[in-house]
Amino acid sequence: MVFDINNYNLMLVAAIILFILVVLITLVLVKAICNGKSRESRKKVKSTTCYSIETEENRKKQSDITSYERMFIKNAGITARAGKSVYVRKEHHEKIMKIAQVIGRNQLSLFSYIDNVLNHHFESFQDEITELYNKNNEGLF
Repeated sequence: MVFDINNYNLMLVAAIILFILVVLITLVLVKAICNGKSRESRKKVKSTTCYSIETEENRKKQSDITSYERMFIKNAGITARAGKSVYVRKEHHEKIMKIAQVIGRNQLSLFSYIDNVLNHHFESFQDEITELYNKNNEGLF
């Protein structure tokens, strides 16, 4: 058998492609098993990969929850009497009440929660709101 460099390169490329395909299929299968809704599939595969994926997701979720509490579940610096009345949908009012009572442990007023949510909204979308306002606000003269 004569050694041909072209055949060797072709075989090497084919082996690399095959290896990459096997790695990708393995990753897809591990992710599918880790994210599967069946508890049996999670019990069958007790790999550290599944555990590490779930742990990272739990850490991010816990961080998001803590961040949410820090931003919204705090008393406003002013009292409700200093504000204005507004009407909200009944469904929204019920949800806001539950959030203030349960998450705020009955120590958070509706006013404080709504004030925090609006502050965050205005800070997050200040540029967009300003641009739209200027675009739609024609000068007086």
